[in-house]
Amino acid sequence: LNRLYCFGGTGGGTTPTPMDGDGTCADGERCWLTCDNGAACTHTCEQGSTCRSTCNVAGGGCQQICQGNANCFFSCDGGNCTQTGGALTDCTASCDGGNCTETDCND
Repeated sequence: LNRLYCFGGTGGGTTPTPMDGDGTCADGERCWLTCDNGAACTHTCEQGSTCRSTCNVAGGGCQQICQGNANCFFSCDGGNCTQTGGALTDCTASCDGGNCTETDCND
């Protein structure tokens, strides 16, 4: 079980600092990414994985990239939020605020 967190304002601010070290959620993993405090976060959800990203920043940008047959859930409460996927990905986006874009997802 991976938990990926990205916090702004620490260690230089806007670089993602995922606990698994590579910023990706690989085959069969379940990952969570939380972006706070104006951080700019990018999260890649690979083949067979399930990912949930929450973006609640007033500024910064959050991006979730879904690949293969990944299941992606994206919640945006502020900032610039982007979720991209492919023909096989199952994507769900919830936008309560901010500027949200979802492309190429098989909803």
